[in-house]
Amino acid sequence: MYPFTRSHAKHRATKSVAVAEPTRLSPAAQQRQKQYEDVDVAIVMESTYPFLKGGVSAVVHDIVTGNPDLSYGIIHISWDSEAPQEDLYSMPENVKWVRVVYLSMQEHRDDFMSVRPKDLGMTAEQRTVLSHRIFDAIYALAGTRDTEPLWELIDEGLNERTRQYPLWAVLGSREFLHALTERMPQLGLSLSESFWLLRGFFSLAHAILGETMPRARVYHAHTTGYASLLGAAAARDHGTSFLLTEHNLYVRDTVNTLLDRNMALSITSEDYRTFDVSAEDRA
Repeated sequence: MYPFTRSHAKHRATKSVAVAEPTRLSPAAQQRQKQYEDVDVAIVMESTYPFLKGGVSAVVHDIVTGNPDLSYGIIHISWDSEAPQEDLYSMPENVKWVRVVYLSMQEHRDDFMSVRPKDLGMTAEQRTVLSHRIFDAIYALAGTRDTEPLWELIDEGLNERTRQYPLWAVLGSREFLHALTERMPQLGLSLSESFWLLRGFFSLAHAILGETMPRARVYHAHTTGYASLLGAAAARDHGTSFLLTEHNLYVRDTVNTLLDRNMALSITSEDYRTFDVSAEDRA
């Protein structure tokens, strides 16, 4: 089922980080310090499996149980540590681990939120150059779909395994704010609004791309968006393979869960009205 088409060297599992008081670590840091053995397939999920039942979760569970000769890991993307974390599927023996990735900025208080521009170790001129490289990479991706400038920045400043400096530290610098007003006037926002918009964007990028994922021969994402980006980046980082299968069921499961409806119900273009009514009821 999976495209094992390359020769892969065996890598050791991620080492634990020795800490004096692990209870003070953020949930994201606690996930990073765990041991994760190499697996054949890492399935990347936005929410759902194994902490939420539904169509996509059922498909993934069938894949795992239907391939007992393969070892699996589950990379579960969640908003924060308050989200459900009860295993609803009784993980089979060939699932070796579940690695939770948190998106919320508050879950990254010991890395994303703690740095300052001085942590870059750069001069003002170097911070100016870096700031413009960020906007160059964004425009290259949006215009010519050239991904290389962005990957270079990810390798240099985001990827935990390869980074030379904390890229996100530049966001609070005077040089970045000057570049922001010059390079993105089309936002039509105040400087403070533009800053917080980009800070939110970069916090999500940090959450997805800032942590080295356990090694797998194939990263199999079941939705585009966060899961797809994480899977592609992890496969690139480890020199392995990436597979994407998109499920319309994911949208259906999410909407039906939010509306507290039967998971088998189809969704329609009119369902947004139900959300509006529910919001009015809550008010």
